[in-house]
This record gives sequence, structure tokens and C-alpha cells, in this order.
Amino acid sequence: MIIKPIPITVWWADLRSASNRISKILDSTEIAKAENYLNPAATGRSLVASALLRVAAANQLGIDIADVVITRTCPDCGQDHGKPNITSLEVSVSHSGVLVLVATASVPVGVDVEQLADIERFHPEKPNWTEYEALLKLGQKTGPVVTKTLTTPIPGYQATLVAATTDPIEITELNGNKILESFLS
Repeated sequence: MIIKPIPITVWWADLRSASNRISKILDSTEIAKAENYLNPAATGRSLVASALLRVAAANQLGIDIADVVITRTCPDCGQDHGKPNITSLEVSVSHSGVLVLVATASVPVGVDVEQLADIERFHPEKPNWTEYEALLKLGQKTGPVVTKTLTTPIPGYQATLVAATTDPIEITELNGNKILESFLS
């Protein structure tokens, strides 16, 4: 029996996509979240991550970007700051430094990207910090997972993807900057 690999799409973008135009595809909750950051780079990462998630979901589901519904309800307190959820699609989001990473799949996924300097500075005892964080984002404490180290589009970063499956996975990586630009032009 041949097992068909599970397709997972990874979308990379960076802060070059952060602009005032990006807010036209975001909802008020996403804009307010970004505006709460005091650091301009953190604001940019939040805006790009929210926009890239919307574009990725619309692309994967074959729907208009305006029809993408993202909920972020925290399971602990009920506030709107939890892991993003989209009906009929599994997603995970991460950002660090200038990079933003979004993964979409039909199985639960978790991704993490971190600057190598930050890992060395804050987590020297855990050189596989991104794997640890991706597993946390997956939300799966036990059970089989497939773990893949991702090659980041610029040097100086580490990234990991985990998927809740025993089947093989097939990762397609896309340039989120180009895709975002097409939605913003």
C-alpha cells in the first residue's frame, strides 16, 4: 500500500511586507493587537503574521480573503488572544526578528522560528528550542508526530515544524512577501 504524503504549506514573509496598506485586509481585533506593542518591529511582525495567515487560509480554502474567519479564544480565560483557529484548516504562526512563518495543513501542526542569537542567549541548555516551542504550539502532549527542521530564507535563524501524524508529510514553501504584495496592490 502506498501512503500519499500529507501536504503542508509553509509561508515565509518578513518585515518588508509591513506597510500601512496591510491593515486593509485585517480585522479590528488584529489591528488592535498590533497597536498594543510598544516596539515598532513587534507591531510589524504582528501585522504581517495576521495578514499572511489570512492570505494563506484564503488560498488553502479557496475562498475570498474577506470570508476567512479566525478565532483566537484562549482556552484558559476566554479572551481573544489564544492560538488562531480556522474552521476546516489547521494552522500555526510564529515570528522572530524580521521573519514571519505560517503553516497550513489538514492535520494539526505547530511551527516556531527563532533568531539563533536569542536561542544561544536565553536557552543555551536547549539547542532544539524551536522544536520544543513547535510542540507546545501543536498542543499535543503525547502521540506520534513528524518533526522537520525548516531552512529559513535568511541566515541566523532556526525553525521547526511538527505535525500530528505518523504518515509522511510533503512540505511546500512559499514566498509570503510576493503573495501579500499581490493582495495589497
